[in-house]
Amino acid sequence: PPAPPATPLTPREVDGKLTLHNDTLSVDLDPKFPQVVAYKLGDKTVLGSLRDPLKSIQIDEKDQKVTVGKVATTATTATYPLTLPDLGNATMNAVFTLKGQTLTFTLKDIKDPESKIHRIRIPNQDIVTLDAAVKGSQISAQEVSVNRASSGDRFEPVATQKADEKEKASHRILANTDAVGIAFSGNGVEDTTAGGTSANRAYMDNARWSRSYRNESGRVVGSISEGTWVHRGTSATTIGADPDPYWTVKLTGDANADKKVDWQDAAIAFRDIRPHVNGQDDVPNKVVTRIPFNIVSQAAYPFLRTLDDTKRVALATDGLGQQVMLKGYQAEGHDSAHPDYADHYNTRAGGFEDLKTLVNEGNKWNASFGVHVNDTESYSEAKSFSEDLIQMPPQPGWGWMNQAYYIDQGKDLGTGAVLK
Repeated sequence: PPAPPATPLTPREVDGKLTLHNDTLSVDLDPKFPQVVAYKLGDKTVLGSLRDPLKSIQIDEKDQKVTVGKVATTATTATYPLTLPDLGNATMNAVFTLKGQTLTFTLKDIKDPESKIHRIRIPNQDIVTLDAAVKGSQISAQEVSVNRASSGDRFEPVATQKADEKEKASHRILANTDAVGIAFSGNGVEDTTAGGTSANRAYMDNARWSRSYRNESGRVVGSISEGTWVHRGTSATTIGADPDPYWTVKLTGDANADKKVDWQDAAIAFRDIRPHVNGQDDVPNKVVTRIPFNIVSQAAYPFLRTLDDTKRVALATDGLGQQVMLKGYQAEGHDSAHPDYADHYNTRAGGFEDLKTLVNEGNKWNASFGVHVNDTESYSEAKSFSEDLIQMPPQPGWGWMNQAYYIDQGKDLGTGAVLK
């Protein structure tokens, strides 16, 4: 590619600029719309949005005009009152909170009198913008994929990207220059039951983050924005609204002390802002993972045989932690009687009493047990099978022994039935 311009871009000029600051990080904000203008970590500057203040946000994939009230600030917070006049005067507060080396943006106090808000998005909010003229500028994105033949990792030096402004979506995202690493976390997620089409919707949860490249003052810049938030699922009739939409960024220098800054430093910073995953602290302790598998009424792995195997593994490994997934613990084995999660146990494998013996005795051998369930499809022999559970008209799913039919998942979750 041609050599980038020698002079990096500077943050855009903003009248009445607001500044949040602490001993580590300062952040300049635009008072006309909740957009970051620039970050300053020590003597290093990272660009926020280079665009003029936005005037709308997207609600259910449609642009909605936004009016911004007077911004209330403290040294480390800024609260923007937002009103959507064409949406029944729905209101919300956009709040920036600065803590240490992190900045968090949250949409709070969402009031939707006419219940019209399901999905929220702020296209081109440009949380961070990277300039090709700044050495080392790179965006690193990760896509979830089950294709073992190709990596889901995307390493994109800004200077080599095509400035076509086309949005690209990903599950996770990082950014860095040769001086600053930037980690991103948030709770954006698509509601794939909503119907319709959108360029920002992607299968396999690959639309949590958006990135794009464009020309700015004679060079390529890359910008990162959050994807879509779900405020209230289209089928959620009893469980209510989701948690407040948010994103968080953390800036860091040389986090791994290797005398350079790259995507790995941003990845280390991500550890401090990522959501806690249930069971994550036990991962190092569960060394042996296995799946006893019962299927087509054969009961090849009765519960008590699985207990014997658990003891053998413990003796062979000096008691290392085991994680055992019981597949086919119900009915006639795997892929039968879903979604009967309980009260329909595999009698050929020993029934409920032997299952209890396995779990209680197996625990003494440093093993934990889980079961494989299916909340996507239902089989006609299930006690829970009904026209109220499945999609109507029936939609066939997996069918290698008995034909399964797809569950109306939005209804199942939204009414709380799946929990019962």
